[in-house]
Amino acid sequence: MVIVRIWIAAVLIFVAGWLRADEVVVAVPLSMQPYFLPFKGSGLAYDIILAAFATQGDRVRPLYVSSRQINKLLTSDSRADCVPMVSSGLEHGWTTTERVYLLHDYAITRPGVRLTSFEDLRHRKVLGYPGALWFLGDELRAVLKDNPQYREINNHRAQVRLLLQGSVEVIIVDGLLTSWYLDYLREEGKTDTKVVFHDLFQPVAYDFFCRSSAIAARFSAGMEQLIKDGTLLEIGKRYGAVKLESAIRPRSGQPVNSSGSSMP
Repeated sequence: MVIVRIWIAAVLIFVAGWLRADEVVVAVPLSMQPYFLPFKGSGLAYDIILAAFATQGDRVRPLYVSSRQINKLLTSDSRADCVPMVSSGLEHGWTTTERVYLLHDYAITRPGVRLTSFEDLRHRKVLGYPGALWFLGDELRAVLKDNPQYREINNHRAQVRLLLQGSVEVIIVDGLLTSWYLDYLREEGKTDTKVVFHDLFQPVAYDFFCRSSAIAARFSAGMEQLIKDGTLLEIGKRYGAVKLESAIRPRSGQPVNSSGSSMP
């Protein structure tokens, strides 16, 4: 009988804690592997989000959306409490968290193409992602704004496929995302996957927005704890991202050296 009472008490404590936990609805992009792996309930960014909110006793419920829908969530009566990977400076009234995800875009080509500066992109067939020119700064925008061969698409996998097919000469996309997809293609048996990563851009911050300042504060507090206890670094290692840190807001495109650190 005593054992039964202890078991019931333990269950009640667990349920009470579960009921006290807040549920946070987070938008999850469907085409941002390995940052989000929707069908596995994991991913580099998603694992960080889960861990950060967990330190505050919050549960995360995913809201799966296409990349095309991400920005729209901020300007409509959204079902989401938090929206990650926002790629434009929209006026929306949501709260930005103190810590944001750092991504590193590259100009990626097939072997044999030499790129040493933004100017080398002026007359090439370049395929970026929506908001790339806003995020990567005035200098790049000045070079590509009058290039009739520059365009943007939402589908990052399609960017890689079009490059490998020879339909475009350069794609501008995050390096980890591209490496992840190339590994997938090799596992599927595709052999001609050689590309060159031209390190022309500084890392940039993709904002993580929350509907309320209270939710944003809990996330930021959680991120601080993940940094202090080493969890953030451990999550990064699982996905091949050895350098995770906070970043300032999007800034003008300055070159970076081969190690990826900012040039003065």
